Amino acid sequence: MDLDLDRMLQTVRDGQWSVDDFDWSQPLAGADRLTPRQRREAGLSLLFTAGLERQAAKVFALAAEFQDDPRAAAIYRLFEQDELRHAEAEVRLAARYGATWRDLPRGARWMFRELERDFERADRVSLYELSTATIVLFELALDSLLIPALKASTDD
Repeated sequence: MDLDLDRMLQTVRDGQWSVDDFDWSQPLAGADRLTPRQRREAGLSLLFTAGLERQAAKVFALAAEFQDDPRAAAIYRLFEQDELRHAEAEVRLAARYGATWRDLPRGARWMFRELERDFERADRVSLYELSTATIVLFELALDSLLIPALKASTDD
């Protein structure tokens, strides 16, 4: 099956959105049913996810570098922008739960800094092969586990 890169690129372009399209100042609907601990844990989960989304953005940026077809490279760059936008939305949503990046355990913040350093390695081919092979697993976990669990906890 041949992939229609022109159609896919147009579809990805058409699906772009802005984090500022949402009103982040409103209280989180349904959060009053959560205990303070549940709100904190939900916020921390979102912040951790934002860190993963930033990593995914780096994976897609790296994938763009390895594409021979400029359309495929453009699609990966748009995926990179999507992941950064997801991360920003998750940080803003975590703030609505009352959590900030500094609330993440020090070990988690350290881990994300170390993962960022992986992208500065000289062996970018190995990094590309490993990261593009695992990105699908991370995306599936986020979409099928975390996001539904958070949606179930509030009305927002």
